[in-house]
Amino acid sequence: MKKFFSKITIILILSLSCILFAQGIHAEENSVNTKSDTIILRGKIFVSSDSSVYLITKWNTRSKKTYLITGENIDEIKKNNGKIIEAECRMLEKKAWSGKIEILNYKISELKKKSTKIKKNNIKK
Repeated sequence: MKKFFSKITIILILSLSCILFAQGIHAEENSVNTKSDTIILRGKIFVSSDSSVYLITKWNTRSKKTYLITGENIDEIKKNNGKIIEAECRMLEKKAWSGKIEILNYKISELKKKSTKIKKNNIKK
């Protein structure tokens, strides 16, 4: 009988801790950064068919993140569709793979091209 109650107690404690942990993660995902701190994001500008403007970080990987851009300078940023920018942003909303940002300042970033030089083997005959 004691073993039965101890097993039930352990199960209740574990399930309660899992529930509290999951609630903490969910609250963190939807939290809004109210600080005036800014972050630097590097990404590609994308304008959707409904004229929404997005900054996509890590755009060439499977772990890309898409941020909806809000603010007063959206029309100026739209002109850079398809270009890569480095932006000083204020995070308004953050989720696992998306979010909402306000871009304060930005500059167009140049892609660094890899060298395509062919190395010659020094084979002596």
